[in-house]
Amino acid sequence: MKNILEQHKNHSFQYQLDFLVNIDYLQPEEAEQASNFLKFVWRETFSDFLSEEPANLLFAIETIKEWIDATNVYIVVERTQDRKIVGIITASERADHVHITNFYIDPNFQRQGLGTRLLKSVFDKFSGFNIFTLRVFQKNLKARKFYLKQGFCEVSVRDAIFITEKTPSILMEKVLKGTNE
Repeated sequence: MKNILEQHKNHSFQYQLDFLVNIDYLQPEEAEQASNFLKFVWRETFSDFLSEEPANLLFAIETIKEWIDATNVYIVVERTQDRKIVGIITASERADHVHITNFYIDPNFQRQGLGTRLLKSVFDKFSGFNIFTLRVFQKNLKARKFYLKQGFCEVSVRDAIFITEKTPSILMEKVLKGTNE
């Protein structure tokens, strides 16, 4: 089977959404904006139980550039008409499934269908797979509810450890029916 991710950097795609937000690949010149966006969403979402320090390490500009350059990472963003990033998702193939590593929507743009559209872009990109996994912090009730609504099931719990901090995270899985492999 040809590696799906080898193709993604060479083929452009774009969906026009109902409310003037576009889904497209993250570009190298947007690494700083993506880094700032991810740190902002982390701060807005997790400040009750995690500091900003993990986000500063996880979402450094150099890390974002590595994602963009990697041939095994699918990374797309949602942008407004003025090119402001309001959503981001990253995913990669594993032996028998696809793992969604990062999935963030600007809190000001949540509950408008953007997350559902980003997830659909992953399902479409990896149409040869029928198992999709992700991790979500146990205390992130809003995201857990969203994933359950999208058909994911909670599989297991383990601590996510960030230097001196830790918080329980839940492995979630979605199995698509009728997918060709």
